[in-house]
Order: sequence, then structure tokens, then C-alpha cells
Amino acid sequence: SDEFTRLKENIERVGLLQPIVVYKDDDGKHIVLLGHKRFSACRELKHDSIPVRVIDKPEPQALRLLQYSENMFRVEMTVYEEVMALKGIVNDFPTATYQDLSFKFGKTTNWIAGRLRLINLHKDLLVPGCLIDENTRDLREVSMYSLDRQKKAINKYCSYWEIDQKKFQKQAQTDDLRISALLGFLKRQTPDMDDVRKIFTKEDSD
Repeated sequence: SDEFTRLKENIERVGLLQPIVVYKDDDGKHIVLLGHKRFSACRELKHDSIPVRVIDKPEPQALRLLQYSENMFRVEMTVYEEVMALKGIVNDFPTATYQDLSFKFGKTTNWIAGRLRLINLHKDLLVPGCLIDENTRDLREVSMYSLDRQKKAINKYCSYWEIDQKKFQKQAQTDDLRISALLGFLKRQTPDMDDVRKIFTKEDSD
């Protein structure tokens, strides 16, 4: 890939600045934990030796978090990839706070919160073609509504534009969806009583 080619060119030019992280398995064999691409690039460049940091074998949960931090937020990562990666982290580490994620991945808490909000999108909207930079502002607003209300808006959208669900899903996959129109249908809905109760419950608890 272009990303791997640039990585090789950078290592060839300035060397490997960030060590590969490895641990010993139960048989005493060194396993690459972080830096698989850097390791492959050095092998292709026929380096005689590379800097390595050896750590104790991590616990399974800690191992997953380390792998997320290695693979996440690379230069060419799409909005969809960022959201799905964060979704995986939230599922595996439900107690992680915005501050934890901000510190771990070098992003502001506002950025983390904005991406995490997109996890609440209806499954028909949580797709690569729809989750792109140009749509994130409107989609964040869409995600503030319940899944039931999002589904109702999708149905109204399909009825208005005279398309079926399959056509809607295809438009979402190919960035042909009019997100602003969908948001308009959401805003024109009568609030669900559950949503109203949530508002009053929150106000009573403040």
C-alpha cells in the first residue's frame, strides 16, 4: 500500500525511531506486539538489527488496548474506521473515560466525544460511505435522537424520495444520502414520550 511504501521510505531515510515492542510467550519465543508494519519494512530493507523493547506478557484485556493504540488513528484512517475502532474499545473497556482515551490516543476530549457520539447512529447510517468528514456535523446531530426516531425518519425519507430500504442502504454506502434532509425529518417529528421523560428526569436530578 502507499502507506507502507511511505513507511519504508521514511525508515530508509532516517532509520527506525520507534522501537518494536515484543514479549516472550510461554515457550520463550519473542512475539511482536506493536510494530508489525515497521518490522516488515525493516526486513524488506534488509536491516541487520532493529531497536526492540521487551515487555512482560500483557493480560488479554491490556493486550487488546495496546493493539488498538498501535493501529488506531494512523494518517489515512477514515471517519468510519475511527468510529468502529472506538466502538471496539468501548465494548472491551466500558469503564474507560474520555480523559483516558484522550491521553492514550493523543486526541482532545471533544474529538473523542464527537466520534463516540456517532456510535449511536442507526445501523443503516453506521457505514463507510455515510461516515465521512463532510457528514460528521449533521450525523452527530442525528445521533442525539433515539434509534427508534432515527428509524422513523429513515422511513419518512424513503417515502418522500420514493425509494425502498435497499435503495436507502445503497445511497448510504455510496455517499448519495441527503443527510440534511434526513435531519429535517428528525426535527419535524413529535418528540417521543420516552425522550420527554428523559429530559425531565435529567432536569430533576440536576
